[in-house]
Amino acid sequence: MLFPLAFAYLLFLVDIQGVDGATCTTTTTCLATDFTLPTCTNGICQCLNSSFVPVRSGCALQLDKPQLTGPERNSNEVLLGQNFTLRCFVNGAESYEWYKGGTRISTSSYLYTDIASPSTVGAFTCKGIGSETVVVSPLSDTYTVYLLGTGGSTTSSVQPRITVDVTSPVFIAATITLFCTNIPMGYDGPVTFKVNGVGLNIDNPTYVTIDSTNTGKEATCSIASSYSSVTFSKPTSAPVILPSLVSTIQSVSVTMYERILKEVIVPSAFTLTCSTTPNDVYIGNNTLLYTWQRDGSVINNATLMRYTATESGTYSCAAKLGSQSAVTSLNQIKVRIEDLLYISSSQPIRGGRVTLTCGDIRTDNVKYTWTQNNKVISGQFDRKLQLDNVQMNDSAAYKCGVSVNQVYLASSSQDVSVQTTIERPLISTGLARHFGENGHFTLWCITQSYTEGMTYEWKVKGVISPVTSKYYSLPAITSVNNGEYICKAKFKDVTSDNSPVLTVTVSQPGSLCYEHNDCNFDEPGYTGRCGSNDRCVCSDGYFPKGEMCTPVSSSSVGQILSSAVVIAFFCVFIKMI
Repeated sequence: MLFPLAFAYLLFLVDIQGVDGATCTTTTTCLATDFTLPTCTNGICQCLNSSFVPVRSGCALQLDKPQLTGPERNSNEVLLGQNFTLRCFVNGAESYEWYKGGTRISTSSYLYTDIASPSTVGAFTCKGIGSETVVVSPLSDTYTVYLLGTGGSTTSSVQPRITVDVTSPVFIAATITLFCTNIPMGYDGPVTFKVNGVGLNIDNPTYVTIDSTNTGKEATCSIASSYSSVTFSKPTSAPVILPSLVSTIQSVSVTMYERILKEVIVPSAFTLTCSTTPNDVYIGNNTLLYTWQRDGSVINNATLMRYTATESGTYSCAAKLGSQSAVTSLNQIKVRIEDLLYISSSQPIRGGRVTLTCGDIRTDNVKYTWTQNNKVISGQFDRKLQLDNVQMNDSAAYKCGVSVNQVYLASSSQDVSVQTTIERPLISTGLARHFGENGHFTLWCITQSYTEGMTYEWKVKGVISPVTSKYYSLPAITSVNNGEYICKAKFKDVTSDNSPVLTVTVSQPGSLCYEHNDCNFDEPGYTGRCGSNDRCVCSDGYFPKGEMCTPVSSSSVGQILSSAVVIAFFCVFIKMI
């Protein structure tokens, strides 16, 4: 039957009305979201509380406090004349402000680099600046850089720290990596590693193969006790214990991007990993065998550690070492392959509004991330992103996603191209193939330049109609409705050209057919035969009305059936918003 196709067609035509955002004219134009109250004051939709600030596209959450750090493997000391680099970072920031001792430093990068001297070291702080200048983070905690050498201290009590890249058990012959960290910036002297008191080499990092002679033993690292006129009073690190050896798989998990997840929604194929403990990097000379399942059934030929999924379903895996029993993953990942992002208009007229919606309504209070041309839009964490008064520089590729806890959502990229003229509209009749007498029909005035708030002008048989909606209804159509129909679209002071003429000619009622196969409908009331008048023959107790076979006992049933597509569409529409 035609109805399922009609549902999909109407979904393609649907207009999602914008409801949230920074600008408003009455209280009815503001919708309560995660961050926005349904209150309009002086043309601005009010924000949830003082933690949020009104910005052009709604309400933005103030940026978190940034993290100010030095190099990962260095202490906060630097040798005289050597470079030192600090890093300031907070999600959503597009630039940064730096301060030394409360005085602003002239840089906006997330990195700050200088040469160590008595005048360049000291106490540093920073803050993040969002894309909207009102969205500013608090100041970071203070990070103090201390000078070693002339003009600073000639002794240091900072102790090196040894770290190992794996702390979980490993298989025999696995190679691990040792790092010596917490060393002053600019130090380029010798670094010595020892395992169980025996020196290894002076490479930093260094590599150790785990076997029965060193498993569970202590490892240390040391720097020179004197270097560049500076004395180090604690040149040797506290010890760490090397990993233990095992001979069986301890555990298995399904991961994505090295994370254990429960839910994934992505627009296309993606890769899952069957992660084991010991990790596959630390299996030595062993070989692991893998199997994958989707919805409880084994996936044929899926025998590698990684599996590229192309279908929705619930995925799990198992790993096997030699003749040992397979170990099944502790978790499963529920995956949906579908696109999340819906845009109310991909070619809006300048000055209009565009609403972007990221998937269905959720109840787990996740925060969303939005990007414009792959650049994070600061402060936008709601499921909807609204762009008011769009201008040419809003033309861009937009994406949304969630990556928090055990949830990962990612949309495809959707383009918004702001226009200055309205593309010439077309009049659509949906799936109607002819205008059967007494049927109920709707004409659509469709333009690729649809913009929220757009109005329409209909001209019927040369006379302008009072109808300003994009839909023109023709209920219980008769020959009186015969004639030429034209529409045009309007937004503010921009008007489109007239659409091509649609000529309505009312014909005999009944579903149009040219052969018997055209009349194989699932609904009751059809014999499955095509009559001599090119109309499907109705069963006893039914008569042709519009394009339907309608029960004789209830003339209203035909109207209800004719409206089934629209009813189903609005159910889907309500769900989407």
